[in-house]
Amino acid sequence: MTDKIYYHGTETRRAQAIMSQGFKLGEIMHGRLLGRGLYITQRLESARFWAHDIVFRCRLAAGTRILWIHEEYDRKVLRALQQEFGRELLSSGPHFQRAIPANKHLTNSELITLCNYLFAQRRKTRDKFTWPRKEKRVQAYYALWEDLSALHAQARRQGYDALGNRTFADWDSDEILVFNPSRVTPLTAHRLFWEETEDYRDIVTISDPLDMDTLAQLSQAAQEEHEAWLAEEEAHAAQGGDN
Repeated sequence: MTDKIYYHGTETRRAQAIMSQGFKLGEIMHGRLLGRGLYITQRLESARFWAHDIVFRCRLAAGTRILWIHEEYDRKVLRALQQEFGRELLSSGPHFQRAIPANKHLTNSELITLCNYLFAQRRKTRDKFTWPRKEKRVQAYYALWEDLSALHAQARRQGYDALGNRTFADWDSDEILVFNPSRVTPLTAHRLFWEETEDYRDIVTISDPLDMDTLAQLSQAAQEEHEAWLAEEEAHAAQGGDN
């Protein structure tokens, strides 16, 4: 078993259920760079961004295979893929499987090359966007990348359990998306604390491990607060919003 420790930030109201039942895929609460799944990171600073007040220390199951995205790719392999399957393979984003005949299969190196090329192009395209002059182009881009399930399915067929981001292009580029949350074991839950320094760098620390009674109390209080907020939103909507 790997001895690496990972972190996962979460909503406080979910903390008790995670500790007692393990991780599960529920509603998507935030944007997802690599698609739907369970995100973990070795950097506490990254987990802090997604946490409300609670962060988990986790362990990843031994033998977990990660397809790393670093946006470096073999151009010779890429040219060979384009010659064999056509330009559609490179222009279909995560749906590249549409360009591959049913009796054909990518090799492991071909999949790695193609994924890194597609994510490199994805970032370059995103960085060129300007609103509202190119609004239609932006909408088409997001529609293309809205669902990464096709890419995940292809990675699974190649024996991968997760996608990892090693681009170092963004602040959270060390995250790993695990397709099956049962491969991640929550070890301990902690309160999260941070303070911003004068140079706008966060100092992040965690408490000692929280026991189940404390987690239950915190989760219940957070759930009650959430339900009260939902009731207020429903009442506001029933009154016609701001009108």
